Amino acid sequence: SQSKGSGFTIRGCQQITNLETHEIEYKQMRVVVRGRNKGIKLGKIKAGESMDCSVTLEITYMLIEVEGETMLELDKFNSVYIVDGEDQLKEIRRMC
Repeated sequence: SQSKGSGFTIRGCQQITNLETHEIEYKQMRVVVRGRNKGIKLGKIKAGESMDCSVTLEITYMLIEVEGETMLELDKFNSVYIVDGEDQLKEIRRMC
């Protein structure tokens, strides 16, 4: 149903190069997405081929964290927009 919400969390690591030592390092990363279902294509089933299925969401919430620090947080319903830990809408929420 299109009225139901969906969400998923992706956990992984980000490979970076240390600019001082030039060594490869890894940072923990987490992405959380929530939204409303807008459509689904189930694809096709054929032996040895990909299904090519897809889900379309209207994203209403997104959080991207690296090493536990918020890089981006967007919450459409609660007027939250944080970039690199800085709350871009804090003053506007205070006025409303």
